[in-house]
Amino acid sequence: MTQTLISLLSIVFGILGALVFNAFCQNKKTSLTALVILGVFSSILFSKSLGKLGVSPNFIVQSFEVNYKLLCLNLSISFLSGCFGTQIFSWLKARFGN
Repeated sequence: MTQTLISLLSIVFGILGALVFNAFCQNKKTSLTALVILGVFSSILFSKSLGKLGVSPNFIVQSFEVNYKLLCLNLSISFLSGCFGTQIFSWLKARFGN
């Protein structure tokens, strides 16, 4: 695995987190385009901010070996960031109106 593939997987997991969270919350109706954009940007934001703590793709792939614990941690952080981003977006949408 390369760092680029890990970053793309992280973004996909952020999108999936946003979509799954929106599917389980029946009262939150958000368009698919908004959820995809939200998942991408929240995943990138959390990955960049927590990357200095050791969960960036550079630390996952060191010396051409994959550290699977860090990979699972990175993907779960991306998934949760999509959920968290959707929650913040729905809160802002309710606060400021449509």
